[in-house]
Amino acid sequence: MANEGEVEEVEEHDALNLLNKPNLDWTGRAFLRLSSIYLDTMGRHHWVADKPKNPKTLWLPRPDKMDFEKGVRGDSLGIPTVTRWYYCRNTKDERQYDPEQVVWVRFPDPENPDYGSLSPADAAKVGADSYQAAMRSNLDLHERGVTAGAILTADGDSEIEFLDAGTT
Repeated sequence: MANEGEVEEVEEHDALNLLNKPNLDWTGRAFLRLSSIYLDTMGRHHWVADKPKNPKTLWLPRPDKMDFEKGVRGDSLGIPTVTRWYYCRNTKDERQYDPEQVVWVRFPDPENPDYGSLSPADAAKVGADSYQAAMRSNLDLHERGVTAGAILTADGDSEIEFLDAGTT
């Protein structure tokens, strides 16, 4: 950023070059498109660099193949962190990466905000599953012929009236 809120366009930079051509097999557009697809469907994606400093290539692994070791930052704050990344952990294809080599982009899972991810598709599925469970419960009540023993109603003055279901 330049002074007084002016924006200075950067046309040449190593990071731009890397994003425009992340490796010999990918265009920047395809790389970013697949990154977006992984983020939307799995809630996360990883960009793995060939080396921690001044990388020359980026690789986009399948998110379900990535794993990590949990740790705590070395200062007195004790902030959760990742100490090691693995691709295909505990298999013959295992590869290990320093944390500085991996860019982890994710939608945090509210139940595990430090390490979990929750995709928009998973969030929508939770809503759909809840709806289906409610409908199954309602259908079950209907099929069993459940009748109310009493009904509480409120009239326009917000006075609650108790109606015995056995009376008319």
